[in-house]
Amino acid sequence: MKEKYEMTDLGPLHHFLGMGSGSVDDSKSTSGYAFSFGSGVFAWASVKQNYVALSTAEAEYISASEATTQAIWLRFVLEDFGELQTEATPLQCDNISAIAITKNSVFHQKTKHIDRRYHFIKDALQEGTVDLIYCPTN
Repeated sequence: MKEKYEMTDLGPLHHFLGMGSGSVDDSKSTSGYAFSFGSGVFAWASVKQNYVALSTAEAEYISASEATTQAIWLRFVLEDFGELQTEATPLQCDNISAIAITKNSVFHQKTKHIDRRYHFIKDALQEGTVDLIYCPTN
């Protein structure tokens, strides 16, 4: 593929994470994310979460975990194009509690009900694949 298309260093993969409040009909939150590379957005999604989150922090945590799976897949795709990502992909989140849940490897009473598949983000954070950073909402 690299022989057919000229590839230049576009820099690191960046990510923006958004989350909407629960739907009036079923109380399920909406996860949203957009990935930028170089000067433009090239991957995005806005999807309803599979189950009702009990807090905003939990909804943001689920959204961040779903975005992490997409970030890892995009890193593999970029590697196939010869754009090796050596730094962690920054995931921006505006919920301090969701960040604390992610960065704390201990399970607590308030988080033990969260489906195990969403804890995937903790492994990616420890491996240095992603970095969850606080981005205030202004």
